[in-house]
Amino acid sequence: MLSTTHRNSSVSDFITCPAKYYLNWIRKLEPTEKNINLEFGSSIHLGAETFFKLVKAGADPKADTTKQEVVRKFIDDFTNKDFEHHVSKNVVVGNALLVDMFDKYYDLKAKNILAVEEKFEKRIKGYTYTGKIDLLLLERGRKTITDHKTAGRLTAQLASKWQLARQFLGYKWLTDAEDVKVNLFHCIKGNGSTAFPMIYQIPLLFSDFKQEKWEHQTFMVLEEIEERIRGFKSHLANPRFSYIPDMLFPRLGTMCNIYGCEFESICSQDLPITEVMAPIGLFQERKNDGY
Repeated sequence: MLSTTHRNSSVSDFITCPAKYYLNWIRKLEPTEKNINLEFGSSIHLGAETFFKLVKAGADPKADTTKQEVVRKFIDDFTNKDFEHHVSKNVVVGNALLVDMFDKYYDLKAKNILAVEEKFEKRIKGYTYTGKIDLLLLERGRKTITDHKTAGRLTAQLASKWQLARQFLGYKWLTDAEDVKVNLFHCIKGNGSTAFPMIYQIPLLFSDFKQEKWEHQTFMVLEEIEERIRGFKSHLANPRFSYIPDMLFPRLGTMCNIYGCEFESICSQDLPITEVMAPIGLFQERKNDGY
């Protein structure tokens, strides 16, 4: 067995589509052009991270200095991404979303913040499994995982697209938390130009049976990933064909439209997935570890 560390997010990618796993975690490709919606969500996430780290370090969540530092962090991060359009509108919306967050956590105590943007890892039958937790709080004597999400539209597919059940079961297993919920940063658009930014706090319920089932299924998925990686390395070391068989990391093309996969343009090429060409200028090699 290969001594490999598997991330919660990489396992989710593999389940969604083995080809996506290959392109994202073996080829380590990412789009060159930034998506304004994803980058806005990333900047909001940074603002939330800054807020909880400041409070954990002793800052008063109600103090103007705390709020100003958080908003400045968000604005600096987003405006530095060089989007030509809609920057001012997004800054206004983002500021309003952060204000709503301040209102929801105005009485938060430093002692109740157990972890902010912290990586947890645990062994699962010989494998190392990791996940990065946005926020771990102590609420009413119970450990609660809170994940930050940003959505421009609320649809029935959001929970499926984000694989919330799988993601949070993994987080619960890693941290032994009792409760989980989502801080859903969302801008409700009304008539005309009216917008009502707010955070929905969505609780999620899981049973012991679901947790046990998750652990068993995850171990089986890790075994399958390892088997495919072994096959991939074996072909590279001693190729039996002029190409690497597509069956190692097959495409699940029916999922592309559902999840809006960023690799759809690559997968559409009539080549084995391991030999597809990343369109010049559209993709680059990711330099970080994917967290």
